[in-house]
Amino acid sequence: MSDFARWLQDLVSRVFYAAFGFLGDVFIFLVDMVLHAVLVLFSLLSFPFENISLQAALDMLPPGVWFFIGHFQLPACFAALGLAVSFRLARKVITFFQW
Repeated sequence: MSDFARWLQDLVSRVFYAAFGFLGDVFIFLVDMVLHAVLVLFSLLSFPFENISLQAALDMLPPGVWFFIGHFQLPACFAALGLAVSFRLARKVITFFQW
């Protein structure tokens, strides 16, 4: 009788593992469909500054925005973040992606 109980327990556990695997696949499928719908929606939108350079778009910012960019020192912040990312990537390349 214990062999039958072990077989039944194994069967039930495999059914639950299969059900959880199926639910995981369904979740991934639904996320894929939602992201695809978002991508389609974004492709339908038109960007208002398609024919404008980045400099021209930045020149259109109001003076108040430029004040806060200078006050919070955003260029220095972005430079520090860029340096940190560059250092991390260089460290990984130098150590052959072992660290």
